[in-house]
Amino acid sequence: MDSMYRTNRYEMPLLHVVGMTNTNISFTIALCFLRSESQANYHWALSELRTKLGDEYAPGVIVTDRELALMNAVAISFPRAKHLLCSWYIMKNISAKHKTAFPKERISDTSGAADVRLSWDQFRKRWTRLITDAAD
Repeated sequence: MDSMYRTNRYEMPLLHVVGMTNTNISFTIALCFLRSESQANYHWALSELRTKLGDEYAPGVIVTDRELALMNAVAISFPRAKHLLCSWYIMKNISAKHKTAFPKERISDTSGAADVRLSWDQFRKRWTRLITDAAD
């Protein structure tokens, strides 16, 4: 789930709920314009979705970015679903905030994943630098 903001002529957030098949094919489950990105608006939209899906089709796993209002609404509307944070957003934030630990040429533009071909010593040095930078 993700919400796109100010990307339409009404300047309203658009909640996009996407499903994923077991063969990694994505499909749209629902789209909903919201008045704002508040927990109450997310809760309303997700409650409506929950009603339409019923228990039989309720998701077992939900992936979002770290938007607290959406995370709280997911926990209320789908209490049995396991909530995960999107790895793409995590890698995007790590690379943006810790450029010294992860030089640009080591980040893949297509997947957002760090190149794992570092030697153990290189990894340990960069890990230490990342932890030290975060502590400052």
